[in-house]
Amino acid sequence: MAKLYLLYALYDAQLIWLIFVAVFNTLLSLFYYVRVVRAMFLETSDEPSIAAPVVGQAVVAICSVVILLTGTFYAGRLKEFADARSRASTPWSSRRRPVP
Repeated sequence: MAKLYLLYALYDAQLIWLIFVAVFNTLLSLFYYVRVVRAMFLETSDEPSIAAPVVGQAVVAICSVVILLTGTFYAGRLKEFADARSRASTPWSSRRRPVP
C-alpha cells in the first residue's frame, strides 16, 4: 500500500517520469521475486536438503522472539521514546527555544 500512496503523491506533484521509473523498478524486482518463488516451489531437485546448524536455528529463534516481543509488548514504549527523541532533536522544539 505504501508504494501506491507514493505513486499517488508523485502524480499529485506531477512527477510523471518518476512514476515510470518506480513502476519499471517494481516490475523488474517482481521478475526476480517470481524466479525465486518458482525455484523454491515449482522445480524439483535430486539434491538433499540443506541441514541448518543448531546454533543458527537458535539464533533465528531468539531474534524472532525479540522482534515479536518488541513489536507487541513494547510498541507503546518505543513509540513514546521515539516521539520524545524527535521532539528533543527538532530545532523548533520548546526545549531549545529561548524563553522570552
